[in-house]
Amino acid sequence: MKEAPAIALAKFVTIDDRLPLGLNSSPMLANLICFDLDNQFEKLASDYGCKYTRYADDISISGLSRLPERREIEKILNKEGFNLSQKNFELPKKGKHITLQA
Repeated sequence: MKEAPAIALAKFVTIDDRLPLGLNSSPMLANLICFDLDNQFEKLASDYGCKYTRYADDISISGLSRLPERREIEKILNKEGFNLSQKNFELPKKGKHITLQA
């Protein structure tokens, strides 16, 4: 993004030079920031015959068959500048979905 639009966007989404939680623009910003991440997870999930969903920083990959491995998930997250939360990573039991928090 060029400097002038970046400055205008920063002024629009911050209060006192800080990015507050819960601002109306937060979902839009999360979607913009995670655009490439979402595309990569969509492809990974599709390759496994699974469904990918994300709400803010909660990622779910669900399916009836095999699920992507932890290393595949972590590789995508790291590539996009995120880290996998070690305490919030869950491997599902049969019939459950996997929930990740970046």
